[in-house]
Amino acid sequence: MAPKQSVFSIDPTISTESNKTTLGPNVYPLPLPRGLASPYDSPVWVFPSRSQTGLASIRWDRKLPDGTRLTDPINESLLDSAKRFLTVLIEDPAGWFSVMSVSTALNRTHTFLSIIEWVVRLGYRRLSDVTWQDWVRFRGKLPNGIRTASGDPSSSSREVLTDSRILEVFRVVQCAYVFRSQPLSGMQLSRDGFSFAPFDPGEDPKKLARSMGVRPGQTPSIPPPIALHCLDAAIQYVVLFADDIIELNAKRRAEATADRPRRRAPGELLNEVKHCLVQQLRGASTIPITADGRIFRSRFAEQLGVPASSLSEHSVSRTLIDFERALASSDERDRLSYLRSLEHDLGNTRARKPAPPPRDMDKRIGLPFWGKHGSAAPWPINSVGSSRFMNGMTLERATSNLWTAIFIVIETLLADRLGESLSAEIGCTYKQIDGSYMVTPSFKPTNSQAGVENGRPCPEVAVRAVEVATRLGAYAREKLGSNLLFTSEHRLGVSVIDETTIRKRLQSFASDVGAPTDEDGEEWHLAPHQLRRFLATTWAWYYELGPGLEALRTFMRHSDIDQTVRYAADEKKAMVTEEQVSMTASILERAAFEGLDVFGPFGKRWKRLAAQINIKFVDFKEKGNRLRELIVSRQISFFPNPWGYCAWSKKAGIYAKCLAPEERRGGLPRPQTRKHAETCADCANCIITEVFAPFWAEAEARHEMVASRTNIPDVLREAARKGVIIARRICREMGGA
Repeated sequence: MAPKQSVFSIDPTISTESNKTTLGPNVYPLPLPRGLASPYDSPVWVFPSRSQTGLASIRWDRKLPDGTRLTDPINESLLDSAKRFLTVLIEDPAGWFSVMSVSTALNRTHTFLSIIEWVVRLGYRRLSDVTWQDWVRFRGKLPNGIRTASGDPSSSSREVLTDSRILEVFRVVQCAYVFRSQPLSGMQLSRDGFSFAPFDPGEDPKKLARSMGVRPGQTPSIPPPIALHCLDAAIQYVVLFADDIIELNAKRRAEATADRPRRRAPGELLNEVKHCLVQQLRGASTIPITADGRIFRSRFAEQLGVPASSLSEHSVSRTLIDFERALASSDERDRLSYLRSLEHDLGNTRARKPAPPPRDMDKRIGLPFWGKHGSAAPWPINSVGSSRFMNGMTLERATSNLWTAIFIVIETLLADRLGESLSAEIGCTYKQIDGSYMVTPSFKPTNSQAGVENGRPCPEVAVRAVEVATRLGAYAREKLGSNLLFTSEHRLGVSVIDETTIRKRLQSFASDVGAPTDEDGEEWHLAPHQLRRFLATTWAWYYELGPGLEALRTFMRHSDIDQTVRYAADEKKAMVTEEQVSMTASILERAAFEGLDVFGPFGKRWKRLAAQINIKFVDFKEKGNRLRELIVSRQISFFPNPWGYCAWSKKAGIYAKCLAPEERRGGLPRPQTRKHAETCADCANCIITEVFAPFWAEAEARHEMVASRTNIPDVLREAARKGVIIARRICREMGGA
């Protein structure tokens, strides 16, 4: 067996002029893929998995861009290529790959199916029909996404691929070429494939991918106003609206399962009669029978709870007459034969369907319903189920939004990966002396699907989200026998919420809560991986954008966020730093060019510097470039505090009041010591904007109250008087701005 190697290093030996390969008559016989739990010809292949559902699957009957399905006879070659592609990845008969999990093979096959959609858009039915020129055009547009490169009219111009994702596409395309062109024991691994080498000799696909894609961490992050708006709405759902939504669902479930009169389905009465007759023949029933061996029909009807006339229906009446004849027979075999006939009939009947929900379900559970006030409130809830013909909010959609809100809160505050959050189990939070902790599986960035549990501190609002999810999914977990937190009930039954469902629900949630558009006026497509940046965004922009978000300020203190950020500093350091830089540039640019009033020692110095920039440069673009150069060269970053920002830079340590005089020097990192408002206010690194005015107004009143007391030490009274002076000065500066 050949040594393990990169798919890009495989050297095809079947080649002709212009780097073309010819399709050989012999195809390598492949076994069924390891772990396949479905027939080979099934439209869906299912594999056992350690995921939330315990299964992984891929559909072959997907609809293609031309309206046909991959399983249609016209697409036989493409379907065969796709199945053999997945099988080769899993089985690796040539020993080309390192050990590959089924989930990784499925992910690459999904990419291969996207390539097939591109081939169909070109009008081809075989991969070998694609030309080198087609591939060059596709590769050139790939940085904007596979759908854009393939000509999908529904593609988003906002999609940007990372270099790792582009490299993954390159691997799939290279495999589609190699599986056809590189023989194994003189036979080809695939009947069809690309007939050209995707890369020229000496061309490094990895370097090419790096030059085409963006590096991880450089992908466009969600704009802070949208991030904070969605998080604020999610907190409202979890804290304010959850109890009402859970109670409405409990009422709906109770009404749906309650015993109530219902009209019998056709044939149902006949089956009930036959059941009673069987029991009578076995001696276990008391059907009223007259002395001459006839059934007392009026009394029997009363036992069944139906009008006597119902027993006169042809099929029912005929059955009763046959029973009376068997009962009157002197031959025991006649009664036994009739008993077997009845049992046979009952054995072939379908189980009785549960009663459908009442048509007036909305009225029964008290709809329309209004609950607690909130900017993201789903009220009024007008109906139970959703459909495209209904307007307004429904209980089904509100429940879906609540599950999404729970996910946003947990994902945001713990910055887990998507699969890690969805793998959380009930009872995953616990109390310690220093606060609440949450345990979720932490997956390594490899093919391994098993996770190690990792306990991390989390704000109380995340604990509340777990508690809400526990109550909301209790019925579904009991029905499914699952301990997973994200187990939900829906119109088709119960199941564990999967990644695809979350991706779809995030977008509808953002739309329902009225998330603002981006700077171009377009709707932002919220993606799960962006939620990992929410905490860094919230930490940096909390004071700048928070005042208008009631739930964020009411239920989530900045100190809680700060504690979580500090605990996971290594994981979030890069994201926090990026948000700091973005927020710093935004505030300083607004102060320099848009008239934003800034106060404090640093604010005064920045005003003078901004005035010089405005005088020296006339062109607005030149002004902005010069300002950003200053921010970068001086390494200025804003650190938010309840009373203002600490503008730390390369020279900030020389003037920092939070350092002892003998410790002050340039080039120091910002000290992690506890900060005090009055000390920071006189520090050369302090900059204050109007969003902090409420703090200083409250500080002035608080210090005045302390200073007016007669039974306090002189030292404390003097400190309070000094605090009054500082707070009053800042309030006066803001009031006169």
